[in-house]
Amino acid sequence: MSVIDKERGFIFIGSSFQATCNDTALVGTGSGDVTSVYVNNASGAVPNHGNPSKALIEEGVLGFECGTMYILYSGNVGYSISDAILGSLDADKGRMIPAYVETFSTVGGASGWNVEGMFYMTSLFMNLRPTYKNLTNGWWCWFDGSSWVMSHAGRDKTDKFMLNNASLPNYGTYEGTGGSASVYDTSCFSLHDFTGLRGEGAPDGQGANGLYCESGMLFGKKTFVHEKGTWHVYWNGEKWTLTDTPYNDNGYWINNGAGDVVGDFVYIDDNMSNGFNGQTGHVSPAGVLSGSLLTEDEANPAMLLVEDNLQSIVTEAAD
Repeated sequence: MSVIDKERGFIFIGSSFQATCNDTALVGTGSGDVTSVYVNNASGAVPNHGNPSKALIEEGVLGFECGTMYILYSGNVGYSISDAILGSLDADKGRMIPAYVETFSTVGGASGWNVEGMFYMTSLFMNLRPTYKNLTNGWWCWFDGSSWVMSHAGRDKTDKFMLNNASLPNYGTYEGTGGSASVYDTSCFSLHDFTGLRGEGAPDGQGANGLYCESGMLFGKKTFVHEKGTWHVYWNGEKWTLTDTPYNDNGYWINNGAGDVVGDFVYIDDNMSNGFNGQTGHVSPAGVLSGSLLTEDEANPAMLLVEDNLQSIVTEAAD
C-alpha cells in the first residue's frame, strides 16, 4: 500500500521484490482521487488512457496491473493505491534495475561489413529484449529468440547478419560469412565454485555461477548482471555485493573486499553473507576490457589483453 502524496507522477505496481502483488481496479479508488491514468506499450503506440468514470463501460485503462508503470493524475493527495510505488526524484525507490548495458562497442568485420563502433540501446524491443543501433554505419543488434544478431538492412536476416550465442549482447564474438566482430570496451567476469546456499528451501547456489557483464552505474562504480538476469553485483558504498535482490541485501547475498574492481567473494562470517556459509566464489576475467590491445596471427591466432601498466598481461591462445 502506498500513499499518493503528489497530484501527478509515475507509479509502479509491485511493492517489493519478494512480496505478492494484486491488481487494482480503477473503480475501487475514492471519488475524485484518480482523475486520469496513462500507460504505454513497448511498441511506442499512442498511450492508452483511462479514468474511473469510464472504467465501468470498459474504455481505456481499467485498472492497475502488477509489473506495470503508469502516469497518474490525481484530484486529491493522501489516498492509497495497493502495491504501488510512487516515483521520486529525491530517493531511489528500487525500481530502475538495468539488466542490459546502454551502450557497447565492437571491432572487426570484413570488407563491406563495417560493424565497428558504438551501439546504442533504442526504445524498441524484440523478443522481450532491447535492441541496439550503430548510428555511424546503420547496423542493428537484436535478439531473435535464441541468439543475439547483428544485421545491416534492418532487424531481420534478409541481408548481411552475424550471430552471437552469448546470453548478453555486450559479450563475445558475432560470427558471419563476412567475418567476425568482437565486443570491445566492456567489463565482464566469470564467477564460479559456489556449490550451494544455506537454508531450507533456498535456491541452488550454483545459480550464482556464470557470466556477469556491466549493466549500469551505482555509487560511482559499475553494476553487473548475471547472464540470466537473476543475480546482480554492485558497490554498496563500502564493499562489492552479490545479491539476488538488487540493490540491497534483503535476500541471499555475500560481500567481498573494498577494492576498485570485483574480487573473489569469500565467506567470513554471517555479517558478510546470507546463504553462502563457508563458501568462496572465484572471479575470473572475461571479455575484452577497456584499454586492451587485440592482436591476431593467422598461423597461431591469439588475443592479447593489456589492461594497464599495473596489471599483468593475459594471453589466450586459440584451441
